[in-house]
Amino acid sequence: MSPSIRALLRGPLPVTAPLVLNPLMARMVEAAGFPAGYLGGGSTGYQKVALEANLNLTEMCQAALDIGAVSSLPLILDGACGYGDPMHMRRTIGMSEAAGFAGIEIEDQLVPKRAHHHVGIEHMIPAELMAAKVEAAVGARRSPDFLIIARTTPCGRAPWTTPCDAGRSTGRRAPTCCCSRWPTSRSSFGRSRSASADRSCTSPAAAGWPGSA
Repeated sequence: MSPSIRALLRGPLPVTAPLVLNPLMARMVEAAGFPAGYLGGGSTGYQKVALEANLNLTEMCQAALDIGAVSSLPLILDGACGYGDPMHMRRTIGMSEAAGFAGIEIEDQLVPKRAHHHVGIEHMIPAELMAAKVEAAVGARRSPDFLIIARTTPCGRAPWTTPCDAGRSTGRRAPTCCCSRWPTSRSSFGRSRSASADRSCTSPAAAGWPGSA
């Protein structure tokens, strides 16, 4: 049985989870020796000749079932905005766990999801609302090994207030780790890491910073 991503994050090295969109890609990622995979929303939308904003939880879970039928690779779900508000998190997390995902990434964007980020426009929700989503997601998971990743807007486009910060300031449960898209410095990356429950941080830009994860 593959170790959980939470267990991998406690190891000495960063966890690299390449993009996985289908069973063949999962088998290739496994064969290359990577410990985990990432089912991306943006790429899935492009693959379907649509945008991520048009995807739903059911089709992402179906993709995980197809992958899980031939691969034991732990998968992280790009869960967009969590497919709803705090009240919807119980079903989102329940379905994600049932489909075999090892974790989910939830971002602080408006629902229904917009597509304006392609032209540099973000539709952020208030930090308090995002903190409530994270709290609901953490409370809804059945396995403590299921990873909850709180993802915040690119640091260069908005004031730096992570959902992790908001959650801790109100005494709410923090996510397992925080994801900062395109952090502008090592210090901003480190701040996101220190705000998470397991002092873990994910970022598509972190690979170029030795020792940062």
